[in-house]
Amino acid sequence: MVVGGAGLVGRERAAGDLHRGAGQVVAVGVGNGRRAGQQALEIFRNLGNRQGVANALTCLGTIGRVDGDNQAAAQALEEALSIYRELGDRVGQATALSYLGTVRYALDEYEA
Repeated sequence: MVVGGAGLVGRERAAGDLHRGAGQVVAVGVGNGRRAGQQALEIFRNLGNRQGVANALTCLGTIGRVDGDNQAAAQALEEALSIYRELGDRVGQATALSYLGTVRYALDEYEA
């Protein structure tokens, strides 16, 4: 399977990078992480890079979750999930759904 020029192994590596990035957000501070994520989102939107937009939104969703802003996290993750679905990126979908599940749980939203 090839998505965006990267093989399956490349996609799995990219998903791991997203997870490691979430840990780095905690290390550098939520404010710094949010600023960087918003800058990345703006750049990817300006470039028309949908994969980058989805990844930046996933990052921002993770930051919102860590910061306790679950509404903003859910909004970012829903948008990321939609883009991952458009792109056929199953690893991205799984990552966004995983994070979205924890956010929905924190919001006491248990219905599917």
